[in-house]
Amino acid sequence: MQNKIKFAALFVGIVSCFSNTAASSRGAITVDYLIENGLVYDGTNSEGKIQHVGVAGDQIVFVGSDAGRVVAKHKID
Repeated sequence: MQNKIKFAALFVGIVSCFSNTAASSRGAITVDYLIENGLVYDGTNSEGKIQHVGVAGDQIVFVGSDAGRVVAKHKID
């Protein structure tokens, strides 16, 4: 489980600046996988933050601390 979180944190750290925050303001976001409470680095040398990460297909479509609007087929905690 820790390896999945570390991989997700590394992957998200590389691309988190491209997260789709506009979609979260429009309503529900449907994802295949929701990685909950992963350590996310944003690539600016700042400390990592505990965030949720939503993946749909081969794209990250959500990064944030409030996953209330995210509908996930599978959850990884």
